[in-house]
Amino acid sequence: MRIAICHYHLQRGGVTRIILHTVKALQARGMRVTVITGQAPPSSWDMPCRVVKELHYDNISGGVSESTLYDRLQDAASSALGASPDIWHFHNHSLGKNLALPGAVKKLADQGQKLLLQIHDFPEDGRPANYSRQLERLADGDHQRLSELLYPCAPHIHYALLNSRDLGFMRQAGAEPDTLHLLPNPVEMEPVHHSNFDSHARSVHHPSLPKKRIYLYPTRAIRRKNIGEFLLWAAAASWSDDIYALTMAPENPLERPFYQGWKAFAAELDLPVQFEYAAKTGLSFSAMVAQAYSVVTTSIAEGFGMAFLEPWVLDRPVCGRNLSDITTDFLEYGISLPWMYEKLLVPAKFLDMDSLIQKIRRVQEEYLAAYQWSRNMPPLPDLDETWIQDGKIDFACLDEEFQAEIIRKIMTNPARFSEFAPNSLPRPGDDVREVIENNRRVIKEYFSLESYGKNIIRTYSDIKEHQPRPVTALDGIRLLENFLSPERLTMLRMNSGSRL
Repeated sequence: MRIAICHYHLQRGGVTRIILHTVKALQARGMRVTVITGQAPPSSWDMPCRVVKELHYDNISGGVSESTLYDRLQDAASSALGASPDIWHFHNHSLGKNLALPGAVKKLADQGQKLLLQIHDFPEDGRPANYSRQLERLADGDHQRLSELLYPCAPHIHYALLNSRDLGFMRQAGAEPDTLHLLPNPVEMEPVHHSNFDSHARSVHHPSLPKKRIYLYPTRAIRRKNIGEFLLWAAAASWSDDIYALTMAPENPLERPFYQGWKAFAAELDLPVQFEYAAKTGLSFSAMVAQAYSVVTTSIAEGFGMAFLEPWVLDRPVCGRNLSDITTDFLEYGISLPWMYEKLLVPAKFLDMDSLIQKIRRVQEEYLAAYQWSRNMPPLPDLDETWIQDGKIDFACLDEEFQAEIIRKIMTNPARFSEFAPNSLPRPGDDVREVIENNRRVIKEYFSLESYGKNIIRTYSDIKEHQPRPVTALDGIRLLENFLSPERLTMLRMNSGSRL
């Protein structure tokens, strides 16, 4: 088989690592492969590739027509492979970073070219600017016309998804089951072995930090990582000697004001939080995780959910907020996540209810408008009625302003923690060693590089067996409706933010 893998760039990141794994798996089986990219990788990366600068993001390439991009892709693939590819493999074609790409992909589909469209990130999932840009520029505001471009449908067009939630959404939008493939990311990390899990404080041997038990949130502290909730748990532990550590500051300048606000807030209340822990200690990611008592996640949205897997390979347990639409797949493989909670319910009476409801309604209205969700489309439930149940609301539904208000109130009266559910961060139990060993075994069996290679080869073989048919389209409105459902939304993802 001849395979052409296409992506905007090969800069360091999750998608690039996946492409590297795919190339290695194909080369190991003697297949011909080339990577077509808008920007060459570092010279140290041994990867067969062709640069088509028109494939990069529009703000870098300057933007081209779909016909021009189509011609450049065809020329690059034929030149590298000696003939047209048996399969074109595109990553994140629908994301909205290059307005010519959906049309070029659609043209390949219409010509009967066999396609694998691997979606890591949906524009419908918390990226209204990406979605509306395509809606206006490519479809004149017509959602169905946009669907025809973004989500072509035929037996020779297959989709690869990171999780069963996304696969289910695509199926509900009209994709045939045999054109959908679950392709979970591999876990690459080498294990660090300890003779036992110290149930007491684990010391960090660094002169600038005290030797205390550390709860580590290994993340770049952007808004969807729900930093306020992590600080809430730090506030709940302020009576102890525990330290709560965040590893990295955000790079995006739009994110930094929120982060700086939380840093100032934590300093004002004297919370036991270390910010930018990686830079302070100089430790590698693996070393930071290995020296932590437990890894914590309070994230409200993930594509694949590596944070629920990687720590176990490094001999550390994970506790915090569960994302069931992500972790359901892991549980089915046999991974155990006993120290997680589904929601952090707090009394809505801690806040001014009129202000809270008014803001929820305003945020929902603005968010739907950003996606151009009109009145002639299916009605969506009101968020305030869905979120506030029995006088309680999930802490993660709130934005920074409301989260900070709650933290201040429980710091002045810690007894209020008794009204939360859960009222403390779940801690690793006595069976931690058994859970770690089980999870390491499952991850090695089902999420190894070898397993990923087998999955991608099996996917390509399946696509090759399907014959081209006339191209239709998935129901993009149904897909968007699923991503706009109230249980998937929070103010942290929907509004421009309330800075502290």
